[in-house]
Amino acid sequence: MSRFLERVKVYTLMEQTPPMTEIMVKMMIGTLDILGLATEEVKQGRLKAFGKKLLGSRRIEDVVKRLDRLTLEEGRMSTTHILMIVHTLFENLKGVMINAEASVAISEDALVSIKQVVNSVNKVDRDTLHQKCIKWLSPPDPSPNHATKRRQCHQGSTDWFIHGNAFEEWKWSDRSFLWLHGKPGSGKSVLCSAMIDHCMRYLHRTGFGTVAYFYCDFNDFAKQSLDGILCSILVQLCKQSDSYLEVLSRFHAENRGHPPTTDTLGQCLKEMLGFPNEAAKYIFVDGLDECPDYGLPSPRGEILSFLKDIIEACFPDVHICVTSRPEVDVREVLERPASFRVSLEEEIGQEHAIVNYIVSSVESHPKMCKWSETIKELVVDTLKSNAHGMFRYVYCQLNELCDLQPAAIRRTLKTLPKTLYATYESTLQRIPEGSWELAHRIFQCVSFSQRPLRIKELAELLAFDFEDDIPTYHLGWRPKDVKHVLTFCPGSFLSVAKSGHGGSDVRFAHSSVREFLTSTILEKSPANIPRFQVLPKPSHALLAQICLTTLLQFGVTSDRDNIESKDQAPFFGYAADR
Repeated sequence: MSRFLERVKVYTLMEQTPPMTEIMVKMMIGTLDILGLATEEVKQGRLKAFGKKLLGSRRIEDVVKRLDRLTLEEGRMSTTHILMIVHTLFENLKGVMINAEASVAISEDALVSIKQVVNSVNKVDRDTLHQKCIKWLSPPDPSPNHATKRRQCHQGSTDWFIHGNAFEEWKWSDRSFLWLHGKPGSGKSVLCSAMIDHCMRYLHRTGFGTVAYFYCDFNDFAKQSLDGILCSILVQLCKQSDSYLEVLSRFHAENRGHPPTTDTLGQCLKEMLGFPNEAAKYIFVDGLDECPDYGLPSPRGEILSFLKDIIEACFPDVHICVTSRPEVDVREVLERPASFRVSLEEEIGQEHAIVNYIVSSVESHPKMCKWSETIKELVVDTLKSNAHGMFRYVYCQLNELCDLQPAAIRRTLKTLPKTLYATYESTLQRIPEGSWELAHRIFQCVSFSQRPLRIKELAELLAFDFEDDIPTYHLGWRPKDVKHVLTFCPGSFLSVAKSGHGGSDVRFAHSSVREFLTSTILEKSPANIPRFQVLPKPSHALLAQICLTTLLQFGVTSDRDNIESKDQAPFFGYAADR
């Protein structure tokens, strides 16, 4: 009997069709009924008679032998046949047990084994259903954003908030809504990642509750819409709760697999949040200000409207956290209903965290740690007074100071830019004249590409000659090291991160960089700064020229996979998709 149960357990690990899975579950339920009958026989004191009759039953022994003869390979090809044999065994067992007595040990062991089999079958069924829902919704994945923010988190820099009153009260208060806002570069996303990790660790220990999160991303169009947020949160909740999975599965069935509308997604999430007898639900939405505020309705406006509905619905045991800059439209919607509101520039804990960040960065840097104590103190005091709650500002200044000698450090600190944008202006002024045009083209491509460009795609800019109206492509101009293209831009402007496709994506290091380059502030800047302003139409025209030239060079009907695999034209894939 135990060998048979182990074999059935193996079969549950194989890929099964939904009808076959349903049959197997029914068979396991029937087995539980049979063993329940056997246990009842034992309680009535008919142990020995049952044991003799069971062991002497040729019909049962024959069926067990037939099961033992099946190999794993035969099992893959004969699932239906196996289930017929199992059914025969169960029917014979029923006949033997009617007037017999079972061993308590056998019954209990068999019950445990069968429960494990049923759980395995149910897990396979849940996983299959979950994958079907993922395919239906095709949600953007926020986990890379979360991993990036976790890496950026300086040790101890978030402790003041995680262990503070506001977060603790929000976490335990029913129907709570936290709006955390601050200037660009003040560390809102890093704080959000710390809150998410804290809640996940707590729920992992207790096994009670769910956490779902989303990072709005100015670098990724798929992460700038209400649909993207809803799809991602729905899939995350369903992964953690069978009840939620049943709700989403029903919506999927009602839509017959057709792409869901925004209203459908919203209704589905509202039903989950209002689901009775469920544990606490923690929902995080970071960087709301990174969603566009133009269009009718604007993506940001749609998100704000939905958040307003969710907050006003007052679902029990739901805790919502939103982080953003204090933009006017965001403030108008979120400020009043926020039961907890935190302005980072007003928090003394933020100031202490920045000082600790400066000290730690200086002491851990291979060059800055060699400064004299006098220089270190001067740097800490100056940056502390100018930071105004912005980690990003401190990072940029340290990036410039690290290579300077003591005399130059003193002079630089006396003329330190007062704002983040002024820091960016100062950085652009140091770009060599020979790199102006290429740096501007890089800014244009990174700002308005339809998806983040791979570093090897961006490096193709070096192979184009833009002297004529129609660019020409020169294979011999391509750099041996694709990272060479990054040397034409300030290091504090761009970042390179691993992506899901196995390569590396080039993005702006912070949303404030793109905002600065695309703003009208540059028009009023001195010297050669205005030439770096990035406008939509010229940028789209540049990308179109690069795409068309690439397609004409390598042929519109070329074998895309072959070209990309041999790196004959790294930009070909992007051009073919436009």
